[in-house]
Amino acid sequence: LYVFNMMADNNAVLMFPNEYMPDNLIVSKSTYVIPPKEINNYVSFLVGKMPGDNMTMEHIYILCTKKNFLAPLSIPKIGTEIESFDKNSNGFLDLQEWLSEIPLDERVESIITYYVTD
Repeated sequence: LYVFNMMADNNAVLMFPNEYMPDNLIVSKSTYVIPPKEINNYVSFLVGKMPGDNMTMEHIYILCTKKNFLAPLSIPKIGTEIESFDKNSNGFLDLQEWLSEIPLDERVESIITYYVTD
C-alpha cells in the first residue's frame, strides 16, 4: 500500500509508508488508520490554501500493488524531517514516471479529492 498527498502546487509527499510506519505490507480485509493512534502525538497532517486562493483542491492518491515497488526517493515522505517543497520540484512527474513502470494488472488505485477553504 502506498498513500500520496498530491498537492495543489504539483508537489507530492509520500504519506505511507513513512519513517514511523515503514512496513507497507497490508493484510486482506484489515482496517488501517494513517497515522495510527499510537503516534498521533508525533504525526499530524496539516493542510492550507495556496497563497492568494480562496479555495485549494488537493488529492490523496492510494495505490495497492501485488508486490513491493520502491517509491521514488525524490518524493519526500512523512518523517522526523521533511524537506521544504520547491516550486520547481519534479515530484509529481517522478510519481507519474514511477507509476508508468508498474503494470496495470499489478495495481489498484483510487483518488480522494478534498478542498481547503476558510
